[in-house]
Amino acid sequence: MSLNASIVIPTLNREAILCDTLDSIVSVADGSGLIEIIVVDQSPSHQSETLCRLEMLSKHPQVKYYQVTFRGTTRARNLGASLARGDVVIYVDDDVFTPPGFVQAHLDQYLNSTIAGVAGCVIHENERKLGECDLDPSTVSRVRSGKQVLFNAGFHYDAKWARGCNMSFRREWILKVGGFDENFYGIAVGEEPEFCHRLREAGGRIHFAPETELFHRLEASGGSRDQLNLRERFLAYVDNSVYFWCCTETHAFKRFWQIARLLRSSLTKSNVVFSGRFMDHLRWSMDGLLQGLERFSARKPNSFVLGAAEVDAKLASVLREDIYNSTD
Repeated sequence: MSLNASIVIPTLNREAILCDTLDSIVSVADGSGLIEIIVVDQSPSHQSETLCRLEMLSKHPQVKYYQVTFRGTTRARNLGASLARGDVVIYVDDDVFTPPGFVQAHLDQYLNSTIAGVAGCVIHENERKLGECDLDPSTVSRVRSGKQVLFNAGFHYDAKWARGCNMSFRREWILKVGGFDENFYGIAVGEEPEFCHRLREAGGRIHFAPETELFHRLEASGGSRDQLNLRERFLAYVDNSVYFWCCTETHAFKRFWQIARLLRSSLTKSNVVFSGRFMDHLRWSMDGLLQGLERFSARKPNSFVLGAAEVDAKLASVLREDIYNSTD
């Protein structure tokens, strides 16, 4: 049986690069098994040129554009999955370029019924795919054994997790494991590996496929980082990371060890040691540690892992009043 796909793009405060991303996807959509492109836009406003381009793009039959009032990458991912009609949900960032064959490359992996998710190949500027001959044998061994992930590898392997800028999952598996954890916030460090941890614990298999490559442009402006100052970024990094280890490591000593390694690593980076603000970073680390532990003990259920009968009513409560919102 042939499968089809929905692409979900969470976005925040991106302008021309978002439109360029949509253009690249639309240009390869025909005949690819792609039935829809769902954009979950958390931006409070856009430049006039961006609005004009989004208006045109939203008229494309496969583009479904939603402007929402909330902020949160994981919540946007869950809303996209709840709205999706495809058998497979492909997540991409809002600053990527998808080459021809991208969608079909993802779908081809699911011809193997044991695969629940695909870690896509990510190429950055001045990067290329690395084959086994480009790597030392110990690195190849770590990658193939699951001890390391390499997202620009030129060979297949089973991965522990996938990067949010290029990953896909069977929709049934996203719903089965409860979606992405909406307790991650801001830069949401750890949200993808935490989701993949639950998926693998439930028996799902994640496979890296080099032919699913896309080009990640790493746009400097926009996104969640723009909303945070230095303290908030550092605090969110530690807080989310502590929360991640609390979620994924059940053994008390191992959890303590991982959190201790995290704090040591965050405080010994050269940009911290030589910043002249080491004591500030130390205080922020302690604040992040306490916040992460507190959020884990009081974590809340997800808002948007919904069936078709529920999502329409819930969606109305978070949509901004805007002519581009798709409600059909």
